[in-house]
Amino acid sequence: MPCLRLKKRDNQEKTIKELFDEFLLNLKSNQRSRWTIKTYTEKINSFLRYVPSGTLCKDITQKTIENYMQELLKTNRETSVNTHLTHLKTIFNYATEKGYMKQIKINKISAQEKQKRVYSKEDLEELLREEPRESFMRYQARIIIATFVSTGLRLSELISLQVRDIDFNNLIIYSRHTKTKKNRLLPISTSLKVLLIEWLTYRKYENEEDTLFCNSYAKPLNTNTLQTLIRRYCIHKKVGDKSIHQFRRTFITHAVNKNVDIISLSRITGHTNLKTLNKYYVNDAERVASLADRVSILESIDLCINRKRRIRK
Repeated sequence: MPCLRLKKRDNQEKTIKELFDEFLLNLKSNQRSRWTIKTYTEKINSFLRYVPSGTLCKDITQKTIENYMQELLKTNRETSVNTHLTHLKTIFNYATEKGYMKQIKINKISAQEKQKRVYSKEDLEELLREEPRESFMRYQARIIIATFVSTGLRLSELISLQVRDIDFNNLIIYSRHTKTKKNRLLPISTSLKVLLIEWLTYRKYENEEDTLFCNSYAKPLNTNTLQTLIRRYCIHKKVGDKSIHQFRRTFITHAVNKNVDIISLSRITGHTNLKTLNKYYVNDAERVASLADRVSILESIDLCINRKRRIRK
């Protein structure tokens, strides 16, 4: 009896769902961060709500992308739509290299960029001002904001910090869960050191692998919980801006205004676009610690940190 051979499937028969599954698996195989994978997953799910999962890659056309873009514009800002298109472009470039589809030109929307803001000194003084009797969560929100504006941490990096990542002897925070998967050294300024030491006396952690910040049940904070915490705290303090990412922008702007050299700043913030200079620059713990009081805006704010604390039970 003749042996039946299965016909090899043509690359052009790959469905859009199969492409997305393969692309995500490729990200995991290359050990991309869980935040990168999460972002791509969100963008993929959005596209699959518009295009049936059984659609062949080869049937995705320029018109498909243009129609999808118009659909997104009904409920999203132009900058958000451009973010979707950027992620799709990366995926479809991957599909083109694999021979699943022909090259599709994906153009971003030419949008007028909105004026980016930073927190004013007055805003930060209000946000970091200690109240006579703070609840635990408001106290934590204040310490988190101080950490954001003093280090330039991303949201995902802050909620991943563990107690063991805080090195008070060398005045260094070790950020191990970064967007680029490269560990970073962050400075602990004089004022932030005092705030964090005090915070850890109230945190009541069980071991050094516990997260630095937590919810009311001593569990790690998640993204939504932290965003809600900061938003409510800003409303309580009557500060109009409630953007967590704006704290990072404020940190960078303040550091530049203080003439911190751009190479040190790029290493602290994790921005990797200064590739050539980065190859020749050695950033050690002593160098980062020496910048602590220069890059931290806390040193220009009267925090009254020596006053006896009263936490409302």
